[in-house]
Amino acid sequence: MLLKTPPGPDETPYWLFKFCAVELTPIMTHIVNLTVIHDRPPFLWKRALITPIPEVPHPTEVSHFRPISVTALISLIVERIIVNKFILPFLPAKLLADQFAYRLTCSTTAALVALEHHVAQYLESASFVQCLSIDYSKAFDTIVHPILFQKLLGLNLLANVTSWIFNFLTGRTHSVSVGRCFSDWRPITASIVQGSGNGPCLFILYTLWTSNHFQPLI
Repeated sequence: MLLKTPPGPDETPYWLFKFCAVELTPIMTHIVNLTVIHDRPPFLWKRALITPIPEVPHPTEVSHFRPISVTALISLIVERIIVNKFILPFLPAKLLADQFAYRLTCSTTAALVALEHHVAQYLESASFVQCLSIDYSKAFDTIVHPILFQKLLGLNLLANVTSWIFNFLTGRTHSVSVGRCFSDWRPITASIVQGSGNGPCLFILYTLWTSNHFQPLI
């Protein structure tokens, strides 16, 4: 389901997909099949318009903004298809059991309930419980593509799907949008696209170490 969202670099509005779904479905299916089979996302799918979202009431520094990338809507659709059909089934469920961010039906409330449950269990046999909390600043921006690509190869996905993701993350550009003003297009050589359809899943994958099986990074 498409939520109401601003158009991306291709300037295609969301309502076109919503109200013309019957007419567009055969065309879109053909486009999606072609791009996955030939593992080549179109050039416009690799562009993103960044809208700075304030994270504090009165921002005074660049770090006070969260860069949300607006990409082509059809790109979002294809990314979610690839994630749900090809990536998630290969991620071990036991390693995602305590992962609450970027997962369907999970939330901060669920995380707090799970934490309270574990603390209560420990308190049945101990007088106190110690918790260690780590806040990774700009975590999405720390993704190194070669490391991510190596971990993707460890999933043993279909070759064309793996190549599609490689090509999707390679040669990307973005422009910052403030009001009706736009910056020049600049290359993206690291990180994953915050606000994309596959970004959260790839971030989860990046935090897992790949060998013969997946184990959390220490």
